Amino acid sequence: IATDFGIVGDGATDNTAAINRALYQLYCVDNADPLVRRSLFFPAGQYVVSNTIKIPPYATLYGEGINNSIVSLYVQEWTGTVAYAQGVLVRVENTYYRSLIPVPASVSISNTVYWAMDIEPPCIIRTTDSLQQTDINIGVNGAIAPQSVTISNMQFATNLEINGLLIENAADCELSRVRISGGLTQQRIEDYALSPVTTAGD
Repeated sequence: IATDFGIVGDGATDNTAAINRALYQLYCVDNADPLVRRSLFFPAGQYVVSNTIKIPPYATLYGEGINNSIVSLYVQEWTGTVAYAQGVLVRVENTYYRSLIPVPASVSISNTVYWAMDIEPPCIIRTTDSLQQTDINIGVNGAIAPQSVTISNMQFATNLEINGLLIENAADCELSRVRISGGLTQQRIEDYALSPVTTAGD
């Protein structure tokens, strides 16, 4: 269950690191058998993230329904009137910044002790190899290629104009009762299996 890994569906806590760490622990650690079919359950809630979630091979994610278990990649406009936790992604017009440490209210976005320029995340979720490597690094260091990913009864949402799901160099990926919504389009994928898959999609 997601909450066992410190993942909080309160609509406020940034769960990026916690979710990626949970997926790594379940499917990538050296002493784990990648063929063991573990599952990560997301109880009803809104799980805020500020960067891409990396889905390793043999991962199974499921929730309590597309309107109940929601992973939301939401980037807010920066304001100097509020405090920010470490690792929060904000934007000023079309420029992105990530907080390096907790930021007190009234600290300028140009203060490099607290803020560093960053880039827009490429997507909400993406397939990876067994070491959570992506792009040209897929399969490097003896990693297992992306494959056998199952996601069901969940929604992935964003306020950015980015891809919702990137399935790259992967095979045997199945989405069932999944909704992907965001700034570009709103699409529901229901009882639709993708196998094999080698291209990206919204």
